[in-house]
Amino acid sequence: MDWQLEARCLNMGWEVFFAHKPHVAKRICMECPVSSECLSFAMSNEQGERRRFGVFGGLSADERLMLSGQLTVDRLEQKRAMQREKARNRKRRQRAREGAISGTT
Repeated sequence: MDWQLEARCLNMGWEVFFAHKPHVAKRICMECPVSSECLSFAMSNEQGERRRFGVFGGLSADERLMLSGQLTVDRLEQKRAMQREKARNRKRRQRAREGAISGTT
C-alpha cells in the first residue's frame, strides 16, 4: 500500500474522517492525488458484513454503499429520515432536562 504514503491525510487525525460532518474530509479527499486508490481500498475491504464508517476516497459510508449497489436512494432517504427523527428526539429530551433543571432552582 505504497499509495498511502502519498495520501493528503497521512499526518492528519482520523477524527476528521469519522466525524458527523464529512464535508471537511471530502474537501481534503478532493485534493488528494491517491483518492481513487483509497476508494478502491475501502470498497474492496468493506465486503460482506463489515461495518462501514467514515470518509474514504471522498465518499461517505452511505455513498459507498450506494456505489456498490447495496443501498438504494429510497433506503438512504429512509435512513436519513430516521436519523433526523432521532436527533430531534435527543434535542427534545435535552430541552426537557434543561427545563426541569432550571425549574427546580
